[in-house]
Amino acid sequence: MLEIPLLRASALGQIAKTKGLKKASFYRYTNTLRKALRDVNNDLSAHDLYSKRLKDALEAKHNLNVVYQLNNDLYKKKSLAI
Repeated sequence: MLEIPLLRASALGQIAKTKGLKKASFYRYTNTLRKALRDVNNDLSAHDLYSKRLKDALEAKHNLNVVYQLNNDLYKKKSLAI
């Protein structure tokens, strides 16, 4: 009786190669995804920081305007009293 091997050695090697390529592709995909998520997270953190700095700067500008206006009104009142 003639025996036919189910899988030849080259077929087993091809299967192993395919599994390796699949694992490598999955690793590259997950690595790219991690980098993209890291970059998005960094950008969002930077946006939050710069937004807070802008808000603080605008609030400080408003407070300076209020103080300036109060001092200007006080100066005008003293000038009229003299």
